[in-house]
Amino acid sequence: MSGKNASTKYPSNFDPNRRRASGAKKTHIRLANTAVGLREVAKKIGKRTLQWESPPKTIMVVTKIHDPELVGATKELALWLVNECQMTVISNIVAKPQHQYVPPSPSGLLEPNILFWSPEDFQKPLVNDPLSSKIDLIVTLGGDGTVLFTAGLFSNVKVPPIVPFDLGSLGFLAVFEFEKAKDTLRRILGDKLGFNVNMRLRLACTIYKIHPETGSLLPLPVMYHVLNELVVDRGPSANMSQLELFVDGAYLTTSMADGLVIATPTGSTAYSLSAGGSIVHPLVPALLVTPICPHTLSFRPMLLPESIELKVQVPPDARGAAWVSFDGKSRIELTPGEEVRVEVSRFGVPTVCQRDQDWIESLRRCLHWNVRTKQKEFK
Repeated sequence: MSGKNASTKYPSNFDPNRRRASGAKKTHIRLANTAVGLREVAKKIGKRTLQWESPPKTIMVVTKIHDPELVGATKELALWLVNECQMTVISNIVAKPQHQYVPPSPSGLLEPNILFWSPEDFQKPLVNDPLSSKIDLIVTLGGDGTVLFTAGLFSNVKVPPIVPFDLGSLGFLAVFEFEKAKDTLRRILGDKLGFNVNMRLRLACTIYKIHPETGSLLPLPVMYHVLNELVVDRGPSANMSQLELFVDGAYLTTSMADGLVIATPTGSTAYSLSAGGSIVHPLVPALLVTPICPHTLSFRPMLLPESIELKVQVPPDARGAAWVSFDGKSRIELTPGEEVRVEVSRFGVPTVCQRDQDWIESLRRCLHWNVRTKQKEFK
């Protein structure tokens, strides 16, 4: 039969739903296989071995400047890198014989192949800075704060691998012993098989302020990249803060608390942990939301997938303002109606590993996690 109203004849055993079910099953299998493949890729990205494509030439040494005992150690290490490893060293301190810190020198060049830099040098876009674009490796001499400071210098560009030496107070991120610095660097610089790194997640934070004339909400030109956490709190006010939390534009909850901590897995052992948050392995792709002294007992810490965008807004009818800080720096006020948006940064922080279980060892060594006297056996 033909024509507009003609009916199609099928075999007596034909089931039109079978074909659709078969297609759906194949789609489901492809989706499952894709998910498995993505997890395998994530494993390789989070912890991988880096190999030098060409011999490294420039090393940046960042030293905690408020510790005069480290000035002499910095000069000794810098001269060793220049003389034995034939490296160009960029240092943030100038060492004199009496081991005193010297302010920046406009000349820049201190000794052959040793350059001086200051934080002001990193205020301009690093992409256009011929000095920073040549950095192959970063060495930090200090504690965890020195690592955070160093990562913050590279706010909108890729961060070179960081080798953190423990010369600070805690040393959760700084896992290498300075007494073995030369052997460690000799192995990293000369090992053709490569060295292991952890690619640590960072958060990209954008503040939206109300324009004083138009009243519209506009983003500030500066984007903050944090390795530990973003904190929105009540600031100097004695009243608790009122904050609205959105996930991908959908309203989640209103926080009545002293504030909120939005942390990375790396920052889960910092402020978030003190506020009652969970300890999260740095390779877990997640964002942590931890309330600070919430007014309701049911407001518990939570983990959200890294693919979402978080928005923390001070409601227009809030009684007061809130204050936001980034890794403990750059404190900015948010008045009612203003907000900060948070998503995963494109630029992670690669930290060189001493061993595969650095994080577990740091839990035991620094936090004394679950350390107690062993129960005695029955006799």
